[in-house]
Amino acid sequence: MREVFERIIVGVDGSGVSEDAVTVAARLARDHRGELLLLHAVDWVPAVNAMTASQAITNAQPLMDALQRDGNDALRRAERIAQRFGVRAKRHMVDGSPVRELLSVAQSTASTLVVAGTHGRQGISRVMLGSTAEAVLRASPLPVLAVRTLPRHGPQRRCITRALVAVDESATAQAALDLAYALPADDRERLFVCSVSDGREESDRRAGDVIARAIARAEELGLAAKGAVLRARHPEQ
Repeated sequence: MREVFERIIVGVDGSGVSEDAVTVAARLARDHRGELLLLHAVDWVPAVNAMTASQAITNAQPLMDALQRDGNDALRRAERIAQRFGVRAKRHMVDGSPVRELLSVAQSTASTLVVAGTHGRQGISRVMLGSTAEAVLRASPLPVLAVRTLPRHGPQRRCITRALVAVDESATAQAALDLAYALPADDRERLFVCSVSDGREESDRRAGDVIARAIARAEELGLAAKGAVLRARHPEQ
């Protein structure tokens, strides 16, 4: 498995949320000596169509120019964030659907991780003009790191030192485990695996089996891991 932090790509729109995502991505790139790619996609067609349909504008060129300027400004600010962590980022400014362009550039550059910002109360935020990170999560064939807030510890420490993996019997849960197992040792000083049971006996058993298999696999790989079943009340109870 390739190192997941080898080449990190971040969708940028200049918002505080996306700049937090850039901060985390830059720290990861610093910690792992990875590459950092910054992408801003200008999906100007819907904006221009909406303005012309409402007759708010008759000449679309000034709006298109403004969108380009805003995108370049967002990329420059993101680049300065990366520089604070000693990371030289590569900027990509593209036209088109943000989700499609982000995933296209991620594929063409052989990126290994997509980073996106989230809002704590409002779900996954807009991280690129005209699109949402939720669509990236659904469509990306690559691992996606959703950043809700900046790490509480200081910027000089490693960005990740503990990993919590929620698992069930699905293939995607197994993929998440495999990714956690493959993390560099410094990023998984503490690896904790959990599975949720609805409180019924059969659910407890299945969740316990999932945890046991995950811990056994970690031990086969020489990794230290702990696990627990988390019990939630079933709606019928």
